[in-house]
Amino acid sequence: MYKRLSLPLFALFITSACSTASITETTISDTALPPDTEAVTQAPEAVSETLIEAPLEITEVELDPACMGKDAAFLPFADTLHVYCDETYIYIEADSLADHEMMVGITAWNQQVPIPQDFHEGNAWRIPINPTIASQSTPTTGQGPIAVAINGVMVYNPTQQDGIYDANRDPYLIGELDACGGHSGRADDYHYHIAPVCLLEQLSNEIPYDQPIAYALDGYPIYGFYNPDGSLPQDLDECSGEYDEAGNYHYHASPEYPYVNGCFSGEVDLSLQPATHPIRPAGEPIQVLITAFYEDENGWTHLEYDYQGSTHSINYTLNEEGCYLFQFVDEVGTGGEAHSESYCGSLGPDKKPPPPPPGG
Repeated sequence: MYKRLSLPLFALFITSACSTASITETTISDTALPPDTEAVTQAPEAVSETLIEAPLEITEVELDPACMGKDAAFLPFADTLHVYCDETYIYIEADSLADHEMMVGITAWNQQVPIPQDFHEGNAWRIPINPTIASQSTPTTGQGPIAVAINGVMVYNPTQQDGIYDANRDPYLIGELDACGGHSGRADDYHYHIAPVCLLEQLSNEIPYDQPIAYALDGYPIYGFYNPDGSLPQDLDECSGEYDEAGNYHYHASPEYPYVNGCFSGEVDLSLQPATHPIRPAGEPIQVLITAFYEDENGWTHLEYDYQGSTHSINYTLNEEGCYLFQFVDEVGTGGEAHSESYCGSLGPDKKPPPPPPGG
């Protein structure tokens, strides 16, 4: 059970592009990178100056003894997650929404938006509590998440659905990701494809943070760019992993490909991935610049984007009947025409596709 106690959370040697001013060439800050690592330049993006509104606070909790301390990594997000354990798994219930700004800066957009995911009870995350090194590594897949971040957001590998890496199709390098390394998938599910740089920024950079930033599906923890003692990882294996002095295996995030764990060193059961349930058909990719993402005082979420010299918007909300209402607005601020759709429950054969992009 979680009991709230406000304490400042410090840690993690990293700064990021998350604090970069608007409409500029965005990079992972040189100060965020280990020495002798070049910053990776992305397409021009619009990045809010207030991605990180305030430092995180630790919520005091009664940790589950069955978790053997592994639930401590999730403390900064105890108000939004439910973490518990048995002798086999760490269970993580979450909605896969980040509390940092999402979507802003994307230039290659699939017309999807972030909505809460139902990763609860029978569809909760199940992370092996006693991971075992496998006789050989297992490749990660483009079909579903490979890890869960400590804020409950899914982590995918940097490939398309076929799981084959190609730098020309790397979601980060071709502008598909926001300034925090995430975007929404075909189920309107927000997830990361690279190290979650805004999560790292939330954890602060004042003293070392000695907890994982994510757990891979094989049960092994994923740390940031540095070791818990502030040192740089040395001689990482093919999966971006290493053993510490106590003989414990873990992965490290990196500012370049593969960004998180490049494969699974442990025994892994991919059926443990939580299932997403699309409420509407997938959109078609378009070239835009997403400039704003916010919720208004009436509970409507707005995603605004520039397209062919004007600002457009997708606005959506969940009504009392459990249906999502969508408005597709042309020419924001000028009374442009709004097209509306509603989506109730999981995707069915009677659902209509989203309208074509403006001007399309």
